[in-house]
Amino acid sequence: MDGVQGEEESLLNEPALSPEAATVIALVLGNDDLLREVLLHLSLPTSLVHAACVCKRWLRVASGHGFLRDFRSLHPPRLLGYFPNNTQPYPKLLPCNGLPTELEAASRHANTYLSRISKHPLFGNYVILDIRNGRMLVSMIDACDQTRLAIMVCTPLQSAPPVHLPFSQLLSTYRGINKGEFDMFEFLPEDGGDGLSYYEVRVMKRHQGNPRVILATVVACEAGVIGECRATEPMKLPKGLLCGTKFYLLSNDGYILGLDLVTMTLFYINLPEEVEMVKTEYDYYKNVDLSRGEGSNFYLIYLKGFHIRVWIHDAERGSETSNWVLVDTISLLKYLVLLRSCEGCRIHLLERSGDNAEFVYLRVSDTLDDYSDADYLLLLKSRAVEDVSENHWRSTSLLNPFMMVWPPTFPALNEEDDHGHVGL
Repeated sequence: MDGVQGEEESLLNEPALSPEAATVIALVLGNDDLLREVLLHLSLPTSLVHAACVCKRWLRVASGHGFLRDFRSLHPPRLLGYFPNNTQPYPKLLPCNGLPTELEAASRHANTYLSRISKHPLFGNYVILDIRNGRMLVSMIDACDQTRLAIMVCTPLQSAPPVHLPFSQLLSTYRGINKGEFDMFEFLPEDGGDGLSYYEVRVMKRHQGNPRVILATVVACEAGVIGECRATEPMKLPKGLLCGTKFYLLSNDGYILGLDLVTMTLFYINLPEEVEMVKTEYDYYKNVDLSRGEGSNFYLIYLKGFHIRVWIHDAERGSETSNWVLVDTISLLKYLVLLRSCEGCRIHLLERSGDNAEFVYLRVSDTLDDYSDADYLLLLKSRAVEDVSENHWRSTSLLNPFMMVWPPTFPALNEEDDHGHVGL
């Protein structure tokens, strides 16, 4: 029975095992469908990896594509915590409350990993550019003259050292950059990549001349090698999101600018008719945000008053406004107790890196109490709310959510012992 017979016999021979329990165990161990249902209820990917080590047959069930798809739908990847970008000497993970023991251990491992990075001989400020599927794209900037010293891919949940990659010399320093001239984005491939690749996208705006135009350039680092700079054709003008092979930028002028990374063409997507973008005095306060969905779909999250509305858009169907579908409406008065007793509250979506549609960060400002602030994490599906107002990062303008990796990394199989156990 593919190496599992010894394991089954071992369990059945336990002296405290009743005949009824032995029968149930025999049925589970001998039936792939029943075993699959048991594994689906483990809830944590770390537990799934441990179960897969029992024998080859259990590993085959646990690592199957159909099983992993169903497991993810039941147990989406967990949010471990968030990295504020202003902590020194290195980014520190602030863990979510109530994490299971195994995930608490993972968050501690992440902080230990990053503390080792801070001892690098090139000392500077660490800026997190992107986080995807357990990989982190980090830039090291000289604290004095803002010159970029290094760019690297880190794996905080593993023990592998950071990988230093070449970076474009077109933007080796941040000094003297006019924010109105272009926006800069650097991000990992959609699935986190191979640890040797990332993209650099610049959306450049030319305000002088008639007509005003906008264009984008892309530089890709693939397998550790920087490629040539590619540019789109200029487009007349009327935080970036990667979705498949398309990159989206939410414009302050009330539309979404899209960039096809394959054809290098720019296009527009109109917002739902009722969405009104509100301009604030701080760039990291907003009322509209984008998040990546499955396949070519992406989400638009809209905050108006004390309500959040979520739309989904299928990019393959074009840019028409009719392609937006409203999928959720949330009353914050129901879930944020503070709002019920605060007469002068204002709410904003906080800017964040990453593009996960499972949660948002909110800042609640009390205008009657010298604009005192409180920050919250809202999980959109479960409606769970967590206070994330930590004293040592109250001035943070950018949050970096850090998720558990998916799919889980199963260990390589060595020879099994006489009872069908998998050697690691």
